[in-house]
Amino acid sequence: MNQPELISIIVPVYKVEKYLDKCVESIVEQTYKNLEIILVDDGSPDNCPAMCDEWAKKDSRIKVIHKKNGGLSSARNEGLGVCTGDYIYFLDSDDYIADNCIETLFNAVVSDGSDMCIGNLMLVDESGNFVDSYICPKQRVLTPEDIFSAYGNGSSVIFVVACGKLYKTKLFSNIRFPENKLHEDEFTFYKVIDLCKAVSVLPDMLYFYVQHGSSIMANNRPERLDCIEAYCYQSEYFFGRGYTDALNRVRGVSSYWFAEILKNNKIRITDIRFKNSMRFYRQICALAVKAGCVNRKLIVKSIIQKIICAYPFNAIVGKIIKN
Repeated sequence: MNQPELISIIVPVYKVEKYLDKCVESIVEQTYKNLEIILVDDGSPDNCPAMCDEWAKKDSRIKVIHKKNGGLSSARNEGLGVCTGDYIYFLDSDDYIADNCIETLFNAVVSDGSDMCIGNLMLVDESGNFVDSYICPKQRVLTPEDIFSAYGNGSSVIFVVACGKLYKTKLFSNIRFPENKLHEDEFTFYKVIDLCKAVSVLPDMLYFYVQHGSSIMANNRPERLDCIEAYCYQSEYFFGRGYTDALNRVRGVSSYWFAEILKNNKIRITDIRFKNSMRFYRQICALAVKAGCVNRKLIVKSIIQKIICAYPFNAIVGKIIKN
């Protein structure tokens, strides 16, 4: 009897001792058994390294990598460098998955002849209570063109996040996550989808994202301006391939988040982070104008708005409004 194909599950681990056991337990209890479970201890200063080692003693499928702290992308890349599976699945160590998750995704990939399969993602609080969800209402097989044509609508987040998807390993032969950046998935997802001939999408709720205060994306901190750089690269990709609607949606999303992050942080117009983000944003806008998505007058207005949102102008405007 042929051995079922090996699936590598890559789990970056950092300061999650409160959540780690539930995460790993959800993996070892999968109905699909031929797994390579890679726990990447990213220099965690708490009890996580020892917890990972204990799990490895309990289950021979678990491999533990201990490395110097380098961030989420660095840990994922480390896992990509050592995995030997035919397929790859990413799981964050404070989240967990349904016990039939891997089997369900794998069966769809095989039956549909697809390169990647995506299940539904549910946001839950620390007690497991429902917070929100990103719903695919029905099972579908999509092409990259289908996905990019609809990119930017309410459900597009399920295509962006790296977790919750089963990938053929070959998709990551020449792709790695950008290190020392937030929004690493925004930098990466479109490159992976572009390599797919077909992508399966399932309505099954298979991935549970635990929302808590220490989540990387929970806070609107200045580092989140990395997203403007990612949106710039996306815009260049969409412009080059003629996805005008996707380009215009990226322009709108980048405009919103640029303003929001500036409003919630004292980022000065002289700050290199602001200058770089403005340079990327202007490039996004220039491509949108060139593609005929928007007129120059609206772009000038949008750029002025971003300057007003930066410090000290945002503080001055705030005082005027209060008075």
